[in-house]
Amino acid sequence: SQAAASLPSPDGKIQLVGEKLLSAARSLYFEPAAKAFATFAKLSYCGDLPGVPGALATSCPLSVGQVASTSPPMSPCTQANFSVLPGTVRTFEKTDLDVWGSLFGLLARIKPQGQTSPLESGVVIAIRGSIDNLANSLRDKQTELVRNLTGCSGCRVHRGYYESFQVLEPLVKSHLQELWCSPRNCKIYVTGHSSGAAVAALLAWTLAEIGYTIGTSYLFESPQVGDAAFAEQMGARFSGQALHGVVFSVTNGKDSVPRWPFEGAFRAWGVEAYYNAD
Repeated sequence: SQAAASLPSPDGKIQLVGEKLLSAARSLYFEPAAKAFATFAKLSYCGDLPGVPGALATSCPLSVGQVASTSPPMSPCTQANFSVLPGTVRTFEKTDLDVWGSLFGLLARIKPQGQTSPLESGVVIAIRGSIDNLANSLRDKQTELVRNLTGCSGCRVHRGYYESFQVLEPLVKSHLQELWCSPRNCKIYVTGHSSGAAVAALLAWTLAEIGYTIGTSYLFESPQVGDAAFAEQMGARFSGQALHGVVFSVTNGKDSVPRWPFEGAFRAWGVEAYYNAD
């Protein structure tokens, strides 16, 4: 099916920002990269299993030369012209609301391959979405809007996703230091599915605030994260027109999650890449 970029909100001011984003974003959406990022997001649901680093390495191997036409299908990352550097996959999990392992993510250093890779060397961070546990369910339902996001003037964001982000933030920063990825000399890419995409969006904002460059990234079926002020400032920052790339919101069919929470002052943000269900 074809992906179609669309604007996120009927609100006049955000619509204007969205129209400027759209023209620049169309040329930056790279479907093979979106599929590769989806592999990261999917593997995050495996949790802290011993085989996760190996599975990611298999999905994103270093190139060993041109692939012959009789070879097996190329891996998602190979099709997107990047690979995971061996030995750099890190996983992290944390207890939240007294439920062990309720929050989880993974990250890895990547490098471009070939002549046409749209990605640069850096680190991809994937945050797992909600699974069947009490902590995740409670966080999803904490839909009060709170004013805690550093550097986002007047912004209010989903309390549950913000508090989940706060729990994971120190772990992410620690692993970035371990991989020699520091502000102003390392590009960050974010991904995640559902609530994991929401937390990844907050992570992108916060890492950009401390000097990291956020490369063009792909979030999948993200719920709404904040209010109109948040939507406007996220859209302006991650527009692909200045320091940072576009952070795409990839949606599919009639999935209602990207429109949730359905009530209150929540607004969608950024550029949506919509796929028909068929």
